[in-house]
Amino acid sequence: MLAKDAAVTDGSLARQPFCPLFSSLGGAAGPDCRRSRLLRPLRRGFARDMQSATTRAATAQHTPQRVTFQSPAGHTLVGLHTLPEASHAVILQHGYTSSKDGFHLARIAQGLAQGGVGSIRFDFGGNGESEGPFKFANYSDEIGEMEAAAEFLRDKGQEVFGVLGHSKGGTEVILYGAKHDSDRLSIVNVCGRFHLLEGLDARFSPETREELMRRGSLQMTHPRTGAPSTLTQEDMNERLTTDMEAAAKAIQQARVLTLHGTADDTIPVSDASEFDHRVKNHTLRVVEGADHGFSQEEHAAEAVRLATEFFLDGQPSRTKRLTAQK
Repeated sequence: MLAKDAAVTDGSLARQPFCPLFSSLGGAAGPDCRRSRLLRPLRRGFARDMQSATTRAATAQHTPQRVTFQSPAGHTLVGLHTLPEASHAVILQHGYTSSKDGFHLARIAQGLAQGGVGSIRFDFGGNGESEGPFKFANYSDEIGEMEAAAEFLRDKGQEVFGVLGHSKGGTEVILYGAKHDSDRLSIVNVCGRFHLLEGLDARFSPETREELMRRGSLQMTHPRTGAPSTLTQEDMNERLTTDMEAAAKAIQQARVLTLHGTADDTIPVSDASEFDHRVKNHTLRVVEGADHGFSQEEHAAEAVRLATEFFLDGQPSRTKRLTAQK
């Protein structure tokens, strides 16, 4: 009698691993390794199913929840909260006259969610769906609104460990970091302006600025929506007196990543170098050919990837694990 793990091959005995699955099918192993031929499609099918499941998990779209919270001035701010069940979260901020749907914030939110990190992106007061007057400059108020967003997330049980802003929002996350500097904070500044005295001539003629100084305020319209707004000398003074050099130097503990494109004709890439020279724990990534909005897909994908990886690497729980392993 043959041992159960032997097979007949050309009248001789050949040692073959016993296969309960093949045996249960009523077959007998032969010289053409029919057992392997039967198992191979099953294995391939299982591998395809596993790969498909992994791909679906990696690319799953996380539907954000529409939320509201109050600004320090008492206005209702509207945001989108992605992955509220996560333990850690990031605040994502739009630029001048934009909204929570601007830049590539939705894609960054999805990338973070796929890495297990939550986020909130909201409209600053007077922008998008949020209440309140639209204001020029307005850095202090908008930083207060970011702080309100952070409080909202903490009330939901999430630790805020990161902030990202584009354009004016990039400038503001640097100001936020100077105020809330911590070794548990990660900051991504995308095309933020360092030299705030620059860029004014592109928005306001010398005659407009002279009239503003004389009258103290001017009736304007929102550059995107056309809604009426008021430009005050107080707002202009905030732009003229905000010290970005002091803010950059004040960040001594937080990790900072600055992203900028070489084809940015709104804020020059040289401003990115200014941050790089002054922020202590700073990483600079310049994307060749990218414009101010990273509008080409290859540039957008690169910005999303760099920002997402920077935050995922900076999670306090991950940082603690890596430190313990050293």
